[in-house]
Amino acid sequence: MKKILFLLIAFPLFADYSVVLFNDSPFELTAQVQAANGTIIGKTTLKPGEQNIWRSDLSRTYLNTPNTPKVSLTPFSVIWYCPYGGFYSMCSNVPPGATVTANTCPGSRYCQPKPKEQKCPPCICVPPTVRKKTE
Repeated sequence: MKKILFLLIAFPLFADYSVVLFNDSPFELTAQVQAANGTIIGKTTLKPGEQNIWRSDLSRTYLNTPNTPKVSLTPFSVIWYCPYGGFYSMCSNVPPGATVTANTCPGSRYCQPKPKEQKCPPCICVPPTVRKKTE
């Protein structure tokens, strides 16, 4: 009876992989979860101080990998990207159930600030068609 109870409790842990993503940076970042074979299997954007749990139910994951009978999804890689382009950090060899924070992963850990919108200077020249009419 104890073995059956153990299997009922433990089986969901094997059927569902999850990674806790925590943005401990001062920037809004996009976290991308990749499988061990390089397939992108999840992506989410987190504000500073926000946490999210990425989950994958392996019974519904279909990978098209010809001539590869044994494909491993783990360990995962988590890549953190800046909102205006650029790489913040990356953690590799992430096991299922792990917590990944942006500042504990190796990388530059810096994002460029939002680009300033360039204002057009006021038009100081008069188009030639208007100039002829006024002359």
